[in-house]
Amino acid sequence: MNPARLLFAAVLGLFAQAGPTLAQAPLSNPPTLQQQMDLQLRLDELQARQDQAARAALIQQNRLMVLESQVRTEQALSDLRARSAAPTLPPPREHPAAAPLSLGQMASIPDAALVDSNARVREAASNHP
Repeated sequence: MNPARLLFAAVLGLFAQAGPTLAQAPLSNPPTLQQQMDLQLRLDELQARQDQAARAALIQQNRLMVLESQVRTEQALSDLRARSAAPTLPPPREHPAAAPLSLGQMASIPDAALVDSNARVREAASNHP
């Protein structure tokens, strides 16, 4: 291999390993105590805002779940009412007036036969204990 290529590969490897270090700006003057405190206050404020946003999202999610359960409950109650309500029946059909019956069309049993039948029934009933 060509020595120039080896040198180039070595330099490229060093730059690749030192990339994050080279990307940082050198600190010529470290931050003062006041600057550090201000930075910490800003970080704390950002953390508090994030916590507050997370709590607000959780509260909103809980409210949404409550509303969803209320809708499901109302739907279930509505379904139950619909099932328990008596169905509406159509009005009865009107039938044409029936022809008048004459007593001659009825079966007739002579009174003597009815008296005899009644006596046999009573006698049979009295023979059983």
